Amino acid sequence: GHLHIEGLKMSKSLKNFITIRQALEMHTARQLRLMFLMQAWDKGMNYSDQAIDMAKAEERRMKHFLGSLEFWQRRGGRTPGGEEKLMEAIESSKDKIHKAILDNFATPKVVEAISKLVLEAKATMDSPTDSLEPVLKAAHLIESTMSMLGVEGLRITREPKEAWTEAVDTVADLRQQVR
Repeated sequence: GHLHIEGLKMSKSLKNFITIRQALEMHTARQLRLMFLMQAWDKGMNYSDQAIDMAKAEERRMKHFLGSLEFWQRRGGRTPGGEEKLMEAIESSKDKIHKAILDNFATPKVVEAISKLVLEAKATMDSPTDSLEPVLKAAHLIESTMSMLGVEGLRITREPKEAWTEAVDTVADLRQQVR
């Protein structure tokens, strides 16, 4: 396939040529990888504001989920239960990912399966009575699959952890009370 810029085939004569270096000045490598993964490798790919915005939204959704999971892990106090639905979603996602990889390396289907799993895992995580164990399994599948595809660094890590976790937890507690 060809790379298209805003719907037109990229070419120097059309003056719509962009180098990887130029693209990396405007977006992160992770965002560009996600944008390309969300498009079939054997068809024309479109580099546009809309395509990059969709990639940024996926990145934000995954990072927010993994960051929230870290917060809930620090909280603890969850009871087992409510795991069946998410465990089924994890197994279904594994199956969809495997089939998509075998089907001409259909990465858009993989990203779609991961995106749906993030939404289902987040719903389980946001339920104060459900266990975090299946959410952790979903997070592992999400991170390992995205890492396999070259999308890494989705967990936000800042050092020293002790310096910022107390402040973040305090703000999150206040937010929960307001809700």
